[in-house]
Amino acid sequence: MKKSKNKIQVLAQIVVLSFLISTCNRKTDTMDFGSAIENNKIVIYKNGVPRLNGGIPVFQNKNFSITGVSVSGKDSTQTISFTTSNSIQPIEIHIDAYPNSSTLIVSLTPNKNQSIIGDDYISMMFGSIPGFDIGTAFFKYGSVKAWTYPQQINSLDSLKHTDNQFFYWKYNDSLYAAMMPLGGEGYMATIGTDSNQHFGAKAKVLVDNFDAKRIPIMAIAFDKNPYNLFEKIYDKGLTKIGKEASLRKNKKYPAFFEKMMWCTWNSFMHDVDEKRIFEGLESFKANGFKLPLLLIDDGWSQVTAYGTGRLKSFEVEPKKFPKGLANTVKIAKEKYGVVQVGVWHAFNGYWAGVDMESDLGKSQAQNLIAYQDKVAWTDKPIETFYGPTPKSDAGFDFYDQWYTYLKKEGIAFVKVDNQLIANRICNKNAPFSEGAAQLQKNMQNAVKKHFDGNVVNCMDMTTDAVYNYQNSPIARSSEDFFPDNQSFKIESGNAAMHIICNVYNSIWWSQMVYPDFDMFQSHHPQAEYHAIARAISGGPIYITDTPSKQNFDIINKLMYKNGTIIRADKPAMPTEDCLFSIQDAKPLKVFSVSNGVGLLGVFNPIDAQKVEGTISPSDVYGFSDSKYIIYDTKNKTIQKADLNQKIPVSISKLEANLFYILPFSEKIAPIGLIDKYNAPKTIKKVDFNDTFTKIELFEAGDFAAYLPQKPSKVLDSNNKEITFSYSNQLLLLNTKDITFKVYF
Repeated sequence: MKKSKNKIQVLAQIVVLSFLISTCNRKTDTMDFGSAIENNKIVIYKNGVPRLNGGIPVFQNKNFSITGVSVSGKDSTQTISFTTSNSIQPIEIHIDAYPNSSTLIVSLTPNKNQSIIGDDYISMMFGSIPGFDIGTAFFKYGSVKAWTYPQQINSLDSLKHTDNQFFYWKYNDSLYAAMMPLGGEGYMATIGTDSNQHFGAKAKVLVDNFDAKRIPIMAIAFDKNPYNLFEKIYDKGLTKIGKEASLRKNKKYPAFFEKMMWCTWNSFMHDVDEKRIFEGLESFKANGFKLPLLLIDDGWSQVTAYGTGRLKSFEVEPKKFPKGLANTVKIAKEKYGVVQVGVWHAFNGYWAGVDMESDLGKSQAQNLIAYQDKVAWTDKPIETFYGPTPKSDAGFDFYDQWYTYLKKEGIAFVKVDNQLIANRICNKNAPFSEGAAQLQKNMQNAVKKHFDGNVVNCMDMTTDAVYNYQNSPIARSSEDFFPDNQSFKIESGNAAMHIICNVYNSIWWSQMVYPDFDMFQSHHPQAEYHAIARAISGGPIYITDTPSKQNFDIINKLMYKNGTIIRADKPAMPTEDCLFSIQDAKPLKVFSVSNGVGLLGVFNPIDAQKVEGTISPSDVYGFSDSKYIIYDTKNKTIQKADLNQKIPVSISKLEANLFYILPFSEKIAPIGLIDKYNAPKTIKKVDFNDTFTKIELFEAGDFAAYLPQKPSKVLDSNNKEITFSYSNQLLLLNTKDITFKVYF
């Protein structure tokens, strides 16, 4: 009787399984959203249309053919089992569907079908994107692989690189889609292709003979609105892997970095010392400029060779700072009015790690681990280096002891460079996702303990770093500022290329951090190009000026007199019509928002004497009012515009302009202090009523506003009249009072 019952159960399971297989192999054009199986491959549907075709597992150095496919699970969570020609157990693809957000999370269980070599990838690959129109991928380039740059993808054939950290595209019916690589269970994924031009996410664990189940490998999402798409895919993706704390929306911008900063790098490079720092500070003081933050960059520490060597001590180089850092900090504060001082260091100690022959190396041996690497910008071969361990909290002890010394010397923050090194340190030492998370945890927790979390993360545009910035809100979003480079080569070119990378990288980077556009020089030939971009970036603003060459007109337009930067409310991003036009012969338009006013930067990003295009209030994502005022900061002109009205613009080579897009529904549209780049942010409060509008500013200065009719008078807080001019519906006045009333 028992055997008979078991047979009935088996037959019932076969019937159900047969139904599932037949359903999944049926063409499902009516499916609104989800996955199906067609010809033993996965197809992703949205709006009843196949959007990704031919999905299969592909493992490096493991040749197999798929002999069968079965499906189990509920509609929202399915496991697709691929039986192969040489597998003992099926390879499993798990798909979690979120219909309300049109997002899929794809995970993979290899079931020991993968290569035993940790550097060989496992992947989920698709054969095609039906209806693909155009895309943008973010490639982690060069031998260093510290930064991404945007690459225009006209067809999947041009998506040749493996190390893409994000990819979004558009279909010919105007639907947007995106793919985000994930990580977990030891593995970290990137986006790329295989030798057969299949496209998808490829994950590595970096240690041999490693087995894992249900490895999160990618998120896929669809939306009519690209900015909704970018936000929701990271929301769902990071939440799925337990990293939702890394989302920028869950962090506050640190008050510490609301101040202007001077970095020593392009002034002195590795030749920085106490004497030169004081000379630099003297040049600020001589111009009546109180510098809030000072960052001492590479060159202060004891190493075997600057730029290529190994760290010998936690302490400062005595030949350069004979009385220690504490003396430098003391004089910087007491004599020059500097508020706080920070230092640069490399994630792994120095560029080639820690010198194990030094006293430091010997005392820190229990906190360090050997790894294979080479300093990318040298001709040296691969060597054995030593850096903080990714295997335990012992790595925290390394930073904890270092920062204890720095804090004692008066250091208040750090810039941590070379964070890309995590994959080299983890290789052969620790499963990639866990090892990278441990490395970040060790460093970030030490920063939190000693410096209240105040860190600028750098050389970090890799998911194994940024997905672990759970209490770290600021990170560099581009290659270095190269003042002497006049090339239009996108990897490390001139001002135009620097801003292209920062602006486009902000699309994915700003989902997790406030993008740091890097320092620049106010006396550079394209200083205003850089300055406008920083003013709307939403991130920190800092300079690397050569002493006595500063252009204080530009510096002062970025900040208040007390040294506080005038920072945009949101990270800057390309406008929708620029999402797929990297280095096209047209203006690069970049939007942000301050106090509800659109900031629209317009740049000439190519090697052309002039580019022409249009701007519109609709360029600012989220704007939906019918009437707007547009203020041209360069020409100091103003005009009315409807939401979708197109206004011609032209921009000369390596130049930029900034427009304010003001929604207009009252009798007055206050613009703010027009002697600042981010004028709308200079307004602290506006009170409207029928007879007058009361305006409170953060600082006195040159104020402007739009009024359809000339005001009857303007009174300060003591009811004394303020002289003003009024022409072409533009009110201009220089106020000595931060509070005043404009009467109608």
